[in-house]
Amino acid sequence: MHFDLLLARVPPNGLFRTGQVLAGQSSPENLRRQLDRWVKAGRVVRLRRGVYLVAAPYAAVPAHPFAIAGALDRASYVSLHSALAHYGMIPEYVPVTTSVTTRRAQQLDTPRGRFLFRHLLPRRMFGFVETEVARGQRVMLARAEKALVDLLYLTPHSDRLPYLRELRLTPAGSLDAERLRAAVLRTGSRKVARAVRLLLDLWRRGGMVMKAALLELLAGEPHGVQARNTAREYLQARILLALQDHGAFTDWAFLGGTALRFRYPRNTCDFNIVIPRSEVSSARIFDPEAYRMFQRSHR
Repeated sequence: MHFDLLLARVPPNGLFRTGQVLAGQSSPENLRRQLDRWVKAGRVVRLRRGVYLVAAPYAAVPAHPFAIAGALDRASYVSLHSALAHYGMIPEYVPVTTSVTTRRAQQLDTPRGRFLFRHLLPRRMFGFVETEVARGQRVMLARAEKALVDLLYLTPHSDRLPYLRELRLTPAGSLDAERLRAAVLRTGSRKVARAVRLLLDLWRRGGMVMKAALLELLAGEPHGVQARNTAREYLQARILLALQDHGAFTDWAFLGGTALRFRYPRNTCDFNIVIPRSEVSSARIFDPEAYRMFQRSHR
């Protein structure tokens, strides 16, 4: 088989299994030897036995890590930290792609990263949908509610407050309370039910703490206009800190009047954000210290 014929048979992201290219071949052994030669030449990457990836620059588009996970184990769906990060519920970068499967648990270290597969019983394999995570790349991905339930179910002592606080989870806009309740009931775990109750209480009290801090700031403002400006700046600072925690400023540059206002006395009421990061430093532009300075200046 010529390499051009291989490229015509595989999807644009270059992911394929041996069976996809062996079909219709008169000499499978010759094709296997050809695959070995392509691997040695750097044209094809072997991810595991029977699973390959066309190397850059031959693939039309890069393979998304979630798509690679699905190719490594077709009886799986992406969940836990990876899915929660996808929904913006975890602020930290997640270097390992984690899925759940009905097969045995395993960790696979490949030339394209580490992939972790956690075991679930077939009756707990629900709550996932086919989702497009990159153009033309559709994968099986847990809904936000099921990803959270999977994490709490598979993590020992997940119903303890210190663990839940360390997660620094934030509720995603796509998180549906009714679906979350149904997933907890269907999982049938008392530990998960306790953990979800504690987590919902943490989120509720977090909102109350923010409201109390804002009211405390406004209590010292004598005039309505000044109070409104203080409230606006407090909310701006909270929004910017949330964007910073979620890594937005690796690609965005926060500058302009509001950026100056957090360092120097200046009236302003809007945001100026530059996208993409083509001509700005790779460092994160927004320094959370500005938010802390703002807090100190209004005590």
